[in-house]
Amino acid sequence: RRVLFRSVDAAGNVDTNTDRVVQITINSFEISLNLENTTVYRGQDVPISGMVLSDIGTPMADVPVTLDVVTSSGYHRYYTAYTNSLGEFNYVFQPRSDEAGSYTVWARATHEGLDKAASAAFTVLGLYIQPTGITIDMSMNSSKTANITLRNIGDVALTDMAYSLSDTDPYDLVTGFVDISSLPATLNPGDSVGIPVVITAEAG
Repeated sequence: RRVLFRSVDAAGNVDTNTDRVVQITINSFEISLNLENTTVYRGQDVPISGMVLSDIGTPMADVPVTLDVVTSSGYHRYYTAYTNSLGEFNYVFQPRSDEAGSYTVWARATHEGLDKAASAAFTVLGLYIQPTGITIDMSMNSSKTANITLRNIGDVALTDMAYSLSDTDPYDLVTGFVDISSLPATLNPGDSVGIPVVITAEAG
């Protein structure tokens, strides 16, 4: 880029004999963005990485990269990662335990007045169970039903769902039962299903 400079006094007189030519060279660069996984489950971390390279492919170190994580509802979360000596940047995004859905990540960097950006998308599949803990007072030779709600908090349908009930102490006298055959194999976004768990306490 060439820029011409001329001096002007307070009266507006232009000095036409003092042209100066300055040549400015702006080096371009490129930014890339990678996701280790494009689909994760609720509660899983999302590793984000990328590179910042000059226009001739050399690594650019200590460049601040702004990461903008956008939810499907339009909510933004901003983070900053710095490139290392290899031009690489890394960040681990941790979704909240009660959220899921589609996300878009934007990585943006500025160098010598130039702005560059790259984007990628991922989905968090989310089943949310409530309540997360239940305490039941029981007598021997009795049964009680604990009602649990399972909800799809993501924005895509969950299919081929399989249910199971495990007893963490199979040697005690407390057992549980769930009628798995009555539970749906698909949960659409926002849908929930009630799961009655029958708890039985034997004698002794």
